[in-house]
Amino acid sequence: MKNSTALDLKGRRFWPKPSSFVNSMAALGEGYQQIAEKYGRSTYTMASAASAEPLDTLSDQLRSFSGISKDIRRCPDKVVTACEALLPVCLKADVNPASSRYNRTFIPLHMAPYMREKDFLKFYWPTFKAYVEGLNAAGAGANLFVEEDWSRYLDYLNELPENTLMVFEYGDPKEIKAKVGGRHIVSGLYPIGLLKSGTKQACIDKAKELIDFFAPDGGYIFGFDKAILRLILRLNDINPANLKAVFNFVHEYGIY
Repeated sequence: MKNSTALDLKGRRFWPKPSSFVNSMAALGEGYQQIAEKYGRSTYTMASAASAEPLDTLSDQLRSFSGISKDIRRCPDKVVTACEALLPVCLKADVNPASSRYNRTFIPLHMAPYMREKDFLKFYWPTFKAYVEGLNAAGAGANLFVEEDWSRYLDYLNELPENTLMVFEYGDPKEIKAKVGGRHIVSGLYPIGLLKSGTKQACIDKAKELIDFFAPDGGYIFGFDKAILRLILRLNDINPANLKAVFNFVHEYGIY
């Protein structure tokens, strides 16, 4: 892909169209496979598909953040009906022949942290829970990117099908482990910014802290709070030496 951004009529840059994103991800997937074959390594992916649950689909693709916020106040019954109508569409789109519990459907979670709990319970939770349960029943499994801080909703997350993978961006590790760690697979929480600003030893110490805390009880996959070298970050947003040091440490130390 030659140009990662384009210009609107006022000369401002914006993200590429979804087709460009899909094409770039497909190219990355092919590259991963070629590298694996060349060096005799396995490939690793946690996503056979990537999508959003019904309310996030409605807000992300059709109404916008501000638009859905207005709809919740002005026409709440229509929002509920729309989410219910989108549920089977989302399930159909996000289960494919490659889906499995080891190749899960990736689901970034957007609106919930910005909603009042009573609105979350009415508009978000019912179809979100049904969506994850539907994926589980189809043998697909869910890989949730729990964006922002879901501390208010950890008890609800614990009601999802057992061994749902939850990659947390923010939150208190102790609270997360106490409320969802015994039933689900926890990942994330390693602050990506540390890889740029911290010393090599500080980066390793943080990885050790998370592994020592989560790993002994099982149900843990080491991971960062944000993606690396994708849309969010570029290579110069981290110190590659620190990244290498953390990966080497996790490879040697993170065995249980």
